[in-house]
Amino acid sequence: MIHAFEDITLDTALFELRRAGDVVPVEPQVFELLALLVRERGRVVTRDEILDVVWNGRIVSDAALSSRIKAARRAIGDDGERQRLIRTVRGRGFRFLGDVRVAALPAAVAAPALPPEGEGDGADPARAAEALSLPLLDRPAIAVLPFSDATGDGQDNYLADGLTDEVIAALSAWRVFPVISRNTAFRFRGAGQTAQEAGSATGARYLVTGRLVRDGPRVRLWAALIDAAEDRQLWSGRFNRAADQIFDLEEELAAEVVSVLEPEMHNAEFQRVMRKRPENMTAWDLAMRAAWHVNRMTPADLDAADDLARRAVDLDPAWSYPHALIAVAAFQRAMRAWSGAAAETAFVETLAEAQRALEVDRNLWMAHALAGVGELWTHRHYDRALAHVYRAIQLNPSAAWCYHFCGCIAGFAGDLDVALAQGRRVFRVDPAYPYTAVVEADLALWSMLSDDLGEASLHIERALQWDPDYGRGWQRYVALHGLRGDRESSGRGIARLRALDQPVSRDYLASTYPFRNPEHAAVFFTGLRRAGVNV
Repeated sequence: MIHAFEDITLDTALFELRRAGDVVPVEPQVFELLALLVRERGRVVTRDEILDVVWNGRIVSDAALSSRIKAARRAIGDDGERQRLIRTVRGRGFRFLGDVRVAALPAAVAAPALPPEGEGDGADPARAAEALSLPLLDRPAIAVLPFSDATGDGQDNYLADGLTDEVIAALSAWRVFPVISRNTAFRFRGAGQTAQEAGSATGARYLVTGRLVRDGPRVRLWAALIDAAEDRQLWSGRFNRAADQIFDLEEELAAEVVSVLEPEMHNAEFQRVMRKRPENMTAWDLAMRAAWHVNRMTPADLDAADDLARRAVDLDPAWSYPHALIAVAAFQRAMRAWSGAAAETAFVETLAEAQRALEVDRNLWMAHALAGVGELWTHRHYDRALAHVYRAIQLNPSAAWCYHFCGCIAGFAGDLDVALAQGRRVFRVDPAYPYTAVVEADLALWSMLSDDLGEASLHIERALQWDPDYGRGWQRYVALHGLRGDRESSGRGIARLRALDQPVSRDYLASTYPFRNPEHAAVFFTGLRRAGVNV
């Protein structure tokens, strides 16, 4: 549906907010809050209703809710003083006051190309596999069995169930392995079956199990991944959080668990696929091999990944994941050549392949994330790029990529607070993120532009410790020490750039640092000039 009021349109199918025809980037929770208030216009929406819809029933702080309300008002040109469109009804909730016009979308636009796998308690794994155009047996499914409360008193059963739900949702968001529905998986609470029995009963090749223990001020979660067919544990891990923060961080904890689980499942599948004869390769098998090569990131591996993914597309053109892998391989090639490449051409192929993937499945989070990168660097379409990455986060909040790309795009678009927040979230979701040097160097840049030179120094040191040959990191090192008046350090940075054969001309730097805010560009180039760079 499209809801229109004043010069604003809220498109719930495309997850898009526009003012005067221009896309307004908003975070997923802010969009969901706006959609709820607009949909329930004419009555007061209570705090509990907002928590149910926007936070899936989790308890969050008043500050978290207030920040979303503030962001929602700002996105539609309102504020807390006037409350022209969103009014606070003290002690009760919030009410939307705008005059709303509603239009239905044409069926071809309104229906998503492919439904999210395993969505909702009633999800049918057979129907999900059919919608993804691959038979269930060709795509090994995964079941998340109910986590147990091992504390002993049963008081944390609700918490164990909540974490199980979050892990199911997070795994489903990756849209690779079919995820058995909650209703089916929860039938096995405390049932005492073996892994092979549970796998056979659920139709799942892989099982995720977990147990929760409250230990004083900490809550600890042990999780394991099991190959049900072989009755073999593939991985186990331990995670913990402060007990008084567990409700606010429940989604984040699940995302951290899944960030570790997801590559373990891919690795297990790759090992299984490698035992198959080449003439028996299905589209799934080819895609699993392609994913393994993509993650190795060498030029030869990226070429192999591209070839395997295209062969998978030939076998099943309607399956979106191989299309996404082609876009990922293009992105990885661009990243390898990034420091010395022309910015406006480096990600052309990435954008083109991401757009092709979205033609197959417009709800594919990987394609949205990569399209955001392409729109920024190829066309300088800041708002369109942000809309893509916010959509990617909404589709898969467990993917560190999404926060990396969102932080980068938001920073160059001029929103330093969002850039810093999203960049820091990368490491909460994936502490071993492969592009750590890139994110740390970005955080250094946004801190420098925020006039926090001490924080910027910490981030740039981490970036260069992680990757001493990262040219863009050394560019920021030079600018930072120029602003600090440390010519000795900046001179060392300039020498390092020369040794790496990195260009430092004004034209090159202007094209590779596409600041929307001229004041941010002025700070960066002032630092370079003070360091002795002729820009």
